[in-house]
Amino acid sequence: MNKKPSVSVLVPAYNEASLIRETVNELVSYLKTLDLDSFEVIICVNGSTDSTEEVSKQLSEEFREVKYFSIKNRGFGLALTEGIKRASKEVITFVPGDGEINPEFIGNSLALMNEYDFVSGSRYIDNKSVGSSRLRRLLSFAFAVFFRTLFGFNLTEVGTVKMFKTRWARGVVDKLTEKNYAWQIQTTYHALSSGLKVTEIPVKTRVKRDSSQSKVKIISDGLSLFLTCLKYGIMLNFHKTFKR
Repeated sequence: MNKKPSVSVLVPAYNEASLIRETVNELVSYLKTLDLDSFEVIICVNGSTDSTEEVSKQLSEEFREVKYFSIKNRGFGLALTEGIKRASKEVITFVPGDGEINPEFIGNSLALMNEYDFVSGSRYIDNKSVGSSRLRRLLSFAFAVFFRTLFGFNLTEVGTVKMFKTRWARGVVDKLTEKNYAWQIQTTYHALSSGLKVTEIPVKTRVKRDSSQSKVKIISDGLSLFLTCLKYGIMLNFHKTFKR
C-alpha cells in the first residue's frame, strides 16, 4: 500500500441515537485530516428500537462520505459481516457507535498496513483502558491469557477494534457466522489460520456513557467469549496440525 490508501469505516450501532451523531461527526472530521485517497463511513444499524436509523439517514444526507443500512436483527457481528459486504474501499476497520474508541487507531493502523495484513487494537497496552471497571479488566486479562494459551499468539486483547484488507475479508465473509461479540474471535481465528501477518497496537478509550448503561453483559457475555475462544482455539490447532 505505497499509494494513498482508501478506507471503509464500519460503525455498528444498536440504539445509539444519543451518541451516533457525535461519533460520526468526529470520525468524518478525523478522516479528513489523513492523507487518504478516499474514505467512507458506513453506519451498520442493527435491531435498533430508538431513532438510530433516522439519525443515520440524516447523517448520510449531510455527508457524502457517510452511508447507512439497517437490519432487523440485533447483533454486533451480524452488523459487521453485512458491512464488509457493502464496503467499497481497500481497507476495512470498525469503531463502535458509542464513540468509545479514539479514532487515532485508524491512522496508526494505516501506517502499518504495508507491513501487516491485520491490525488488532488493545486497551491494555500502556494502560489505555480508561473507564473500564475492575471486574471487566480482570476478566479481560484472564481472557487474554486463555487466548494466548490456546491460539499460541501473543495478543493482550481480542475483543476490540481491528483493521484488515478488504480483499481478504471478502474471501472469508461467508464464514463469519458469529452474531455478536464472538465475531471478533472468529475473525482473528480466520486471520491466523489464513497466515496473515498480524500485529497489535494500543487504542485509547473514552467514557461516553455511564457504566450502568453498558450493553455488555460482563458475566454472560464473558462466559460466551471463553467458550467461543475454546472452540476456535481447538480449530486453529487442528488447522496447524493438518497443515504440517
